[in-house]
Amino acid sequence: MPDRCTDVLKLMDFYIGTYTRGTQSDGIYHLQLNEDDYRLYCAAVADNPSWLVQADDRIVYAVAEVNDGDASGGNLTVFMETATGRLELTQTLPSQGDDPCHLTLMDNQLITTNYASGSVVGYAIVRGAGLALASRVDHHGSGPDQRRQESAHAHSSIAIQGDIVVADLGMDRLMVYNKGLELQSEVGLPPGSGPRLMAASNGYLHVICELSNTIETFRLARHYEHVNSTSTLPDDFDGASFTAHIALSADGRFLYGSNRGHDSIVVMTIEDGFPKPVQWVPSGGRHPRHFTLTRDGSILMVANRDDNNIVLYKRSEATGLLEDMDREIEVPAPVCILQV
Repeated sequence: MPDRCTDVLKLMDFYIGTYTRGTQSDGIYHLQLNEDDYRLYCAAVADNPSWLVQADDRIVYAVAEVNDGDASGGNLTVFMETATGRLELTQTLPSQGDDPCHLTLMDNQLITTNYASGSVVGYAIVRGAGLALASRVDHHGSGPDQRRQESAHAHSSIAIQGDIVVADLGMDRLMVYNKGLELQSEVGLPPGSGPRLMAASNGYLHVICELSNTIETFRLARHYEHVNSTSTLPDDFDGASFTAHIALSADGRFLYGSNRGHDSIVVMTIEDGFPKPVQWVPSGGRHPRHFTLTRDGSILMVANRDDNNIVLYKRSEATGLLEDMDREIEVPAPVCILQV
């Protein structure tokens, strides 16, 4: 992947996670983006680093989303950011399951969800010594979609009110654990919905569901009270599509979701906790698996896996609406964007 510029003014820096198997990608890329140009180079060779998170001490954690049919399953990798922006591998350890696809940092631990095997694993973060296995729980269950929900599929987690909430796509359930991964409660979702990822703000939890193409909203009180279901697709769309990512604006007024198939970003306003679609914009490529809002909220960046690009949109702080900036960055099979 060529350098597009040298010695640029670094306005924004990102690490890009990718799929490497069957693609032209080498691993994790470092993107330096300024007003007029960008520089992109490989920061670390890695195997299917499809989800990245960063700790405050310049440590980057990545999954190796692999399942080779043996006992080892997938892996977690730990990198130290160097002065040049490249990543130095410091630790590799088993994810205790197949196809790890998501990571959540909570206090001094890292939570991993293994999609194919339906397991949730907690690792203690030991300063100066990396990660150490602390706890594990295995999900058992299924849903009505015999092809996609034949078994449990733990997809993601989120920290809420001191608990860890896990969305299981295969079971149509949210599993609520304490920090030690001891089960506190279970929350059911509509059958066949396939909960994938979550975002929470202002006393509400929004769950984007991959199979039903909906946002399911829960009021966070003593119990998780289901209060609303909103389609991520326009009424006139007739075709196959599956949701992917979800994010809220920093002020909690706007919600964004990606549709793979419709290949769009949906913009929703939040009114009394309930999402309402107000805009759909083309994602600029096929299979928008991930997107991110920049830290200042001015830009939304979409990673289109199947067209090997990241596309930029200007975001209105007042209305939440998106405007195509006509800027495209070539990245092989991008599936995660992490601002650093």
